[in-house]
Parts: sequence; structure tokens; C-alpha cells
Amino acid sequence: MNLKKILLHYKEKLYKEFNLIPVIGCELEFYINKPCPEIMQADLGIVEEQGKNQFELRLGPTADIPLLLEGIEASKKKIIKVLKKHGAKALFVAKPFDVQPGSALHMHLNFSQDVGGGKFEMISTVLDHAIGGLLYTLPELMIFFAPKKDSYKRYIVKSMTSPKNISWGRNNRTTALRLVSNCVTVARIEHRVAGADVDPLGAMTAILFGAYIGMKEKIS
Repeated sequence: MNLKKILLHYKEKLYKEFNLIPVIGCELEFYINKPCPEIMQADLGIVEEQGKNQFELRLGPTADIPLLLEGIEASKKKIIKVLKKHGAKALFVAKPFDVQPGSALHMHLNFSQDVGGGKFEMISTVLDHAIGGLLYTLPELMIFFAPKKDSYKRYIVKSMTSPKNISWGRNNRTTALRLVSNCVTVARIEHRVAGADVDPLGAMTAILFGAYIGMKEKIS
């Protein structure tokens, strides 16, 4: 199965059938096996997270999804290189410690629309069907979000930051899909299901497929 071809196929179908361009950003959480302050000085877009020695790599939203995937891989390699230099190691694991928060690959999804004249506008009116499709397809696509037996520890351990069921909600971190919004409109979908141990290509392919199915079938 050539996942990259499938991803690009559904990216193209979203544009051809709905005049929509998916825009995705991501946050990859990870632990370090021992304190290493140097990781914060590596200019990689890393911030501290809730867990002890837990950090988050942030990559901003882009319509160039292959470039985003390359950025994730390149950043992980840089993180590993910096830590190795200082005798430390990165743990890209969904739930490495039972008493600490899990680590996820959160993906933020919205769509821009070609309004002519070389201009594109971000829109949120199509998110209803996208959410419907993502929830509808989630059970059959869990292999792309939780690829290992240990991946499921992140969901079953009591936590206010991990998804617990197939659900959506505004600014609720226990839902599979969190609607990140301001006081006026929903800005984007935050897909919170994938753990830090996933293949980002597979997860993003599953997300584009789910969003497309929701729009095609008008799933609420």
C-alpha cells in the first residue's frame, strides 16, 4: 500500500470535488530519559509539556502536507542528534510512564478555499461533515492512530488530556476531536487520537480519507 499516493489522491479529490485545500499543523510530544536543558536551545520549535522531562515539537499549519511530513522526520532526527550529543535519548512512545501524561501526535485540520484571483480563504463551515466522517471512520482506522498494543495505554489510564471515546467537543481534551475555537467561530479540528508512536504519513492519510468521506456522504 503506497500511503503517499493515497494521501495525495484524497487531497486532490477534496480540491476537485469541493474546492477545498486541507491545511494541517501538528504537535508531537515526547519524553527525554534524563534532564537535558540543551534541547530548549536547539531552535526547533520545542516547548515544555506537562510531564516530567516531557516536551512538545510544534510545526505550524501548511497546505504542503508532504513538506510537513518531511519536517516532522527531519525535526525528530535533529532532536535525536542533539540529545545523543549530551548523552540523552528521546522517547517517542504513546505512554512510556503510567504515572505521567501520555505523548501524542496532535494534528490540527482546517481547509482553505480558492476564491479566485490567486486568493485563498480559511473556512470552517465544512467542518461539520469533516467531523462526522472522521468519527465514522475512526474505529476501522485505529491501526493508523494506535499501531501497537501499548499504544492503548494512553487511552485507558485516567487522564484529563487523553481521548476516552469516539466523540467531539469544544475545547475538551478528553474527546477524540477537539474544536479549537475563539468566541466567534470554530477555527479548526484538533485530532487528538494519534500517539507519538505513529507513522505520521499513515495518520494524516487516515484523516484526509475520513474528512473526505464525511463531505462526500454528508455525515453529520
